[in-house]
Amino acid sequence: MKLEKKVHAVNEVQRLLKMNYDHIMPQLEKFIGQKIKLQTGGKAAKFKIDFSDEKPRGFEGEYATIHNRYISFPHSGTIWLEISLCFKNTDVCCFYESDIIYIGDLDKFHLKSVRTEAYEPVFYDLSQVQADLKRKQEVEEELHKLSYKVSKFAHLY
Repeated sequence: MKLEKKVHAVNEVQRLLKMNYDHIMPQLEKFIGQKIKLQTGGKAAKFKIDFSDEKPRGFEGEYATIHNRYISFPHSGTIWLEISLCFKNTDVCCFYESDIIYIGDLDKFHLKSVRTEAYEPVFYDLSQVQADLKRKQEVEEELHKLSYKVSKFAHLY
C-alpha cells in the first residue's frame, strides 16, 4: 500500500470522527441520567442516536465507504464513539482504517456524564510522516548497534 493512501485514510477517519462527535454530542446530552445500557451489554431501545451523513472521500477519487459507525461500551463504566472506514487498496482488495474516542461515563446502566471538551483530531502531513519514519529507522539502527555493544553488560541492569 502506498504511504500516501494510508495517510489519507487516517486523516479521513479523523475528519469523520470529528464530524460525528460534533453531531452526536448534543443528542447524547439529552440522555444524561437515563438508562442507556442493558444488562446484556446492548443498548436500551430508547437510546437512539443518529450520525452525520458525511461520507468518506477516497484517495484520488477511489472507492471509500463507512464500514462501521457506532456507540459502544467496551470498558466498564465508559461510552465510546467508534468509526471504521473501508478504502480501495488494489483492484481486488480493500483495507480498513478505524479509530475510537471516549465520549462519556456510565453509572452501571445509566449515562452519568458526557465529555465536555471539544474533540481535536490529529491530521498527518505526508512529508512529516516520511521524515518520522526515516528517523525511526535511524534510531532503531542506532539502538541495535548500542544494544550489541553493551550486550555483555546488560545483565548488570
